[in-house]
Amino acid sequence: MKILIVDDDAPTANLIAATLRNFASRIEIANTIAQAREWIKKVIFNLILLDLGMPDSTPQITMGLVPEFKATGSKVAILTGAWPPQSPLPETVGADAVFYKGQPDLREKLRALCLPR
Repeated sequence: MKILIVDDDAPTANLIAATLRNFASRIEIANTIAQAREWIKKVIFNLILLDLGMPDSTPQITMGLVPEFKATGSKVAILTGAWPPQSPLPETVGADAVFYKGQPDLREKLRALCLPR
């Protein structure tokens, strides 16, 4: 499995990468939306974890990118620290999953997303 983590917070991105390392043959981290777009031109990822709070985007614009990222054949999961979630709800943009960074079972839910169905 190839995973792209799109998150500008290095400690969070590194923690997620460490959590999923056993499930992935390759993990890349993009610190901006622009970097993520470059990565998806080069590599077909099975899973893209997309933080809504990116420095070169707004949460609404980032949610609007979900169809672009899914068009690569990837599952897309949104990560957000916002609670309650912004409107429109991230689930309404076609994401495969939405995770809140503070939820106590985040690691287990991320791992479950990597398992074959």
